[in-house]
Amino acid sequence: MKWHGIVLVIVALLGLSAICVRAADSKPTLPDGLMGLKATLSGKVVSISDNARTYVLKVEKMEVVDGNKASDPQSAVGMELTISVSWEADAKGNPRPVPAQVAYVKNLKPGDATWVTVSNDDGMRLHIKAFPDAK
Repeated sequence: MKWHGIVLVIVALLGLSAICVRAADSKPTLPDGLMGLKATLSGKVVSISDNARTYVLKVEKMEVVDGNKASDPQSAVGMELTISVSWEADAKGNPRPVPAQVAYVKNLKPGDATWVTVSNDDGMRLHIKAFPDAK
């Protein structure tokens, strides 16, 4: 009986480590040619995260804006890219997602045509800088 308990604990720990690896692998990634991208992307919404902090856009058109440092910005066309809301400090100085951007993402539906101006200032994310006004 004790032997079965030890095996069960080992199997559980191995399963937990596999889940942690999978979670780490699911972080947004950005192709090298898009690092430093500042552009307006147009396309169709593929999916929206449950917490409305990210969505996936199938890029149909791309136009660089001032400050772009990406080496291959045109490679965005045809890609499905994860777009993230930007963060700001609340009244107490704690970080929070920009409420207007979260509201914009919440109103999106898969298949919607939209545009968004994004910036990759650091890391592997494209953050929203401008978006269509809510109607």
